[in-house]
Amino acid sequence: MSLTSLPPGHVISGRYQLRRLVGTGSSTVTFEAEDTSLMRTVAVKILLPQLADDPYVSRRFREETIAVAALHHPHLTRVFDSGHDNGLTYVVTEYLGGGSLRSILNESSSRGTLSESLTARIGLEAADGLAYAHERGFVHGAIRPSKILFDLDGRVRVSDLGFGGVTRTASLDELRYTSPEQVVGAEATEASDVYSLSLTLYECLTGEIAHNGATAEEIRQNRIGSPLPQSKSLGALDIILALGAAYDPAARPNATRFHGRMEAVASSLPRPAALRLPTSDFRAPTADEVVSGTAAPAPLRDGSDGATPTPVVRPLDGWASEERLAPQRRRRSRSFRPSRVITVAGGLSIIIIAAAWGLGFFTPTHPVPSLVNLTSAQAATLLKNDNFTLSISQHAQSDSVAANAIIQQTPSAGTVEKEGSTIAVVVSDGPQSVSLPSGLVGMDCATATQKLAALGITANCPTSSSIYSSSIPAGQVAALSWNGAINPSSVAVNATVTLALSQGPQPGVTTTTTVPGGHGPRAVPTLAGLTRAQVLSAMHDAELYFATTGPGSTSGTWSTAVTTTPPAGSMVPWHSTVRVKVR
Repeated sequence: MSLTSLPPGHVISGRYQLRRLVGTGSSTVTFEAEDTSLMRTVAVKILLPQLADDPYVSRRFREETIAVAALHHPHLTRVFDSGHDNGLTYVVTEYLGGGSLRSILNESSSRGTLSESLTARIGLEAADGLAYAHERGFVHGAIRPSKILFDLDGRVRVSDLGFGGVTRTASLDELRYTSPEQVVGAEATEASDVYSLSLTLYECLTGEIAHNGATAEEIRQNRIGSPLPQSKSLGALDIILALGAAYDPAARPNATRFHGRMEAVASSLPRPAALRLPTSDFRAPTADEVVSGTAAPAPLRDGSDGATPTPVVRPLDGWASEERLAPQRRRRSRSFRPSRVITVAGGLSIIIIAAAWGLGFFTPTHPVPSLVNLTSAQAATLLKNDNFTLSISQHAQSDSVAANAIIQQTPSAGTVEKEGSTIAVVVSDGPQSVSLPSGLVGMDCATATQKLAALGITANCPTSSSIYSSSIPAGQVAALSWNGAINPSSVAVNATVTLALSQGPQPGVTTTTTVPGGHGPRAVPTLAGLTRAQVLSAMHDAELYFATTGPGSTSGTWSTAVTTTPPAGSMVPWHSTVRVKVR
């Protein structure tokens, strides 16, 4: 009998009576059940048979369950019991009737997006739970919207802690939120959880999955080396999420710091609107969904009447109203009765404390964040969270850092400094340019290469870039390309340029050609930063085809080109297909 066909009323270990199937994951099938000994509703997660038969997976599942059961935190799902019964390996957790973040995003009326305030609240509570787990040596390893659940009061619970590293393979849904280090085979770390949470919150705000792809390999390629895509929808959370989803794990804040930054932003946002929990719309998953790990819609309330649940909202400390704080202030005011007599010892203590305060002994300190590759505006916003001040000490040319981005900082990232400290930065002016000499067209490859080398420029004359020309003799330079430009007047210092050699006149064609044209090879245009209309125009003019990858590529809703494969400036055959990464 398959797990999905276990009948209602089936009893496990003589205690847990199954009520209904509520969803499937990459490693377990979950049922709503009744704990008959304590008369309470619980969730029973049963390990998939193909995994339960694997000694490694079965052992890890039991070990992690036992370890996680010792944790107790308001934003982590509690584990009550585990065991093995009639071939079924299972774990029992608290039942959360509020459903998952995945269900909320699927049923959102505004293209799956949530407000900044509500997203900040979800991120704040999830990060709080992760910080608690990380401090105790636990890493989740598979954070995604389906793993962020809600109780009936709308509180966040991070679920399946400890199960992320149990299975040896990941489902496509899991890969969409997996960190770059995990997709290349490294073990998940605390920084990996922060990355996955940042991508989850990015989806809450934009309705899109960052670095998505149609296949596992495409997702891996899109994720490696890529920063978080920019979006106006990120609002006040843009810097926090950009740092949390940084490609380099060392550049990401830990969960505690992520929580602190999120709390600082949340306190400045309006109180979030009521969290509307989706209605119950359960259906049993298909066999394909069980194999692929796709979750069936989970019931989000106890009962099955399908009624629209009452909106739930809980104010956080950052959104506490004056009305809620006033009684506390009044109680404190009535209970305070200062003494009429101040002793000499008490007076001296006050003087000492005041002096220490004036000398800065009690000034809060914070680690300095990494500012490299951020713009000065982004850096100033980030530093403001810790009451640091940004100072641009100088500008410098850089071949590796884009113009207007920060090259280096003093003090360095990770250094602990007091609030009010000044962080000095060096800002890039971009690469230095070099004017190209005239007369390169018509030279032989060796002469042109030598002349460019004297200027610090590398030249290549690949056979694949040769073109027909009736005006330039065969074997001589017919055109020069760099960064998508044909015969530019200047290039960056240490640039590498492509020299297209002439093949002589095209057979049967009398047209004079001095640059790539006709049906000969041509340079891939520079598309980075161009809109859809501009990309279409540029590729039409170049007589090249293109295929897009990235968010919105399959639906045609992408807005901007990011990179091309092969890179801009590469010489390719006429009517070749260029791969364009978009967002």
